[in-house]
Amino acid sequence: MQVCEKTKAMPKEENAGQFADRMNAKFGDLPPLARILDTVHNFLGRFVVYPSKETHDAHVLWIAHAHVMDAWESTPRIAFLSPEPASGKSRALEVSELLVPNPVEAINVSVAYLFRKVGGEEGLPTILFDEIDTVFGPKAKENEETRALLNAGHRRGAVAGRCVVRGKTVETEEIPAYCAVALAGLGWLPDTILSRSVIIRMRRRAPHEKINAVSASSLCQGRQ
Repeated sequence: MQVCEKTKAMPKEENAGQFADRMNAKFGDLPPLARILDTVHNFLGRFVVYPSKETHDAHVLWIAHAHVMDAWESTPRIAFLSPEPASGKSRALEVSELLVPNPVEAINVSVAYLFRKVGGEEGLPTILFDEIDTVFGPKAKENEETRALLNAGHRRGAVAGRCVVRGKTVETEEIPAYCAVALAGLGWLPDTILSRSVIIRMRRRAPHEKINAVSASSLCQGRQ
C-alpha cells in the first residue's frame, strides 16, 4: 500500500514592491511627514499666538518628537513661560494634549500618580504640567519628589528614587522617569530645567491678533 505524504507549500518570496502593496492594502497610504507637520502647524496657529515663527515651529517639532521617544537618548522639555497671566500658556498645553501620545494633565494629581503613569505598561506618557510655578516658584511647598521626576526624566534610563513605607519597613524604590514633559507657568524656572528646555516666552496677544475663541478640545469633540 502506497502512502502519499502531504507536503507544505513553501511561501513565495515577495519583492519590495509586493510588500509595499500589501502594507498599503492593510494600512492605507499615509500622507508624507511634511504634510502632517504642516497640518499640525496650521492647527496650532488657530488657537495660539506665538511670540515668533521660530517658536511656532519649535512647538510643532516638539509634538512630533513626543511620538518617537524610543529614538532619543535625551528629551527636551518645552516651557511656555510668561511674567503675566492670560498669555496663552494654558491654551498651548490644551492644544498639545490633543496631539501628543498618552497625555497626562499633571495639575491636581498626586506625585504617586505621576510616578505610576511614567513607569506603567501602557506606554510612555506625555506629561503636561500647568502652573509649574507652584512647584518651582515662591509658592512651592513640599514638591521634592515632583522636582526629582522633572529633573531626572530628560535622560533615557533615568530613575527617580523615593522612599516607600510597607508595614513597619521603609524601603527605597526606583521608578523610571524618562518621558516627554511640557511645562507652563508664571515667572522663571531653575537652571536645571531651563538648560534642558525649549523656552517659549509667551505674551498677551495684541488687539489685531485673532485666534479661535472655541476651545480646541470642544472643537475636536464636535467633529467626532
